Order: sequence, then C-alpha cells, then structure tokens
Amino acid sequence: MSKQNIYKFSLIFLAGIIFAISSEKVIKKSNTLLRNTMIPTFIEKQVKKNEQDCPKESIVIAYFGQSNSAGYVKPKAKIDYKKNLLQYDWRNNKCYSYSEPLLGSEGRFGNSITYFANSISNKTDKNVIIVSFGKAGSSVISWSYGTLNKLLGFILNQLNNNKITVDIFLWHQGESDVKITSSNINNLKKVPYFKGNFNELIYEGLDKKTYKQALKKIVKDTRKVYPNSKFGIALATICLVENSYIPIFNAQKEITLEISNTFISGNSDILKGKKMRYDGCHLSDNGAKELGKQYLFNTNKFLINKY
Repeated sequence: MSKQNIYKFSLIFLAGIIFAISSEKVIKKSNTLLRNTMIPTFIEKQVKKNEQDCPKESIVIAYFGQSNSAGYVKPKAKIDYKKNLLQYDWRNNKCYSYSEPLLGSEGRFGNSITYFANSISNKTDKNVIIVSFGKAGSSVISWSYGTLNKLLGFILNQLNNNKITVDIFLWHQGESDVKITSSNINNLKKVPYFKGNFNELIYEGLDKKTYKQALKKIVKDTRKVYPNSKFGIALATICLVENSYIPIFNAQKEITLEISNTFISGNSDILKGKKMRYDGCHLSDNGAKELGKQYLFNTNKFLINKY
C-alpha cells in the first residue's frame, strides 16, 4: 500500500472513530432525554385525571419512606377505583383521581399503598386522599435531618395551609440503613487514595439508638403540624437478605411502645420469596396485596369511626 493510500485510509479510519463517538454521544443524550423528560411527561399526562381542589372532609393517609413505599411494585394493580379515592400532588397542591403510578412518589410503577387505599375507599362514601412521597434508597437520617426532612416540612405545611388534616401517617423505611452482608472494616484499606467514597466497600448500618432518635424526630415533626394524627411504623429491614436486621427492627417496634398514638402498621419482613418480592427486595403485586391486608387490619381501629 502506497503512503498516499495509507494516509487516506488513516483519515477514513479516524473519521469513522469520530463518527462512532459522536453517534454514541447523541444516542446517550437521546436516551437521557427520553428517560428523564419525555417518559415522565407522558406518564404525568396519563395519570393527571380529574384535577380538583382537594375536598376538605376526607380520610387522609400520608405514605412515605423508601422504595417499597415509593412506587416500585411490579406489576401495577389491576383495579377499578371508586371515584372517592383520590391522590394528592404536593407539587401543585391539587387532587386527582387515583391512578398508578402515584404523582407524589418517585417510582413509575405500582405502589404498595394501593390495595389498602382501595379497601378503605370501598368501606366508605367519604373521599379518601392518599398523600404519597416516598424516595427510593433513602435513609432515616435524610428524612430526619437532611434534604428529605425539608420535603416533609414542605408537604406538611402545604397540606395544613390547604386545610387538609392527615389522619394517619404510614412510615415504610429501614432497608437502606441495615448492615450489608459483605461489610468488613478491613475493606476500608481498599479505598483508593483521594477517592473517599467508603460506602462502595463498607456499610455498617445504623445502631438501634441512632435509628430510634432519627425516627422519633420524624414523628415529632409531624406532630408539630398534626398533633392528633396517628403514626404507623412498618417493620421493614429486608432487602436482598433473608433475615431481619435486629437493631433497626427492634428500634421500629420500641418506638411504638414509647410514643403515644404510634403503632406497628405492618411487617414486610415476613413477605419473602419471589412470589412476594420480584427481585428479592421490591414488593411484587402479591407482596403489595399482603402488606395492604396488614395495613387494613392495623389501622381499622383508628378509621372505623371515620367511614
């Protein structure tokens, strides 16, 4: 091959690489736009039905925590909802017909509150409003002291200013704060210099005292705005493991014995296996049904006079 042909071939090869890199960047940008803007906008338009001012005389249940309260149930529930079942959108302070995924939470799939909410709406002719604002992977620390505590305060003030009284708060969180099975203090030696992210190699979890203090603050924050509301705490520590993480499991139980108007709303740790969790962590439709039965059983004594 002549030097001229080699030069031409090199230019063509270089142009091909540049085109491939450019195409990859374009595809990446397109996928990001689709995932972060176009799909959410499409889902929002499908879910926002029958916009209305939230009716004041309603049974109101607020649901928050991490992913198993945040819209990651698969598949979504196949239910015909009554007109009295509504969802609250904290972004615009409006109510809409109930439809998954819920507007206030993070995930794009079903929500583990749905079967419980549907059962309540079928027991009454009153309006039932679900206020959902769970965040996947979130820690009790963020909900009590960090960014999500700001979100909690914002939503509480929005509801209160709109004269919407929350009857029951349901907290479903704990999985992110447990000790991971591969955790070993000696792994800290493997953290590269100047990188600094220890969580990739070690997470020792929260101790019982720390978790209790944080969750107690969350309960007290809700009481500042709604002093008479009930606060349900789910026993929730299992994600990709078989056994409960006892320090947090006990912390969740003990709080219900130490703070008035708190109660155990359910025990998701007993919901195990592929039938209940499609990926070993997130609840399936069957898991959501079972959790809904627990919520109904444990809240009925508080809601029976409101039907």
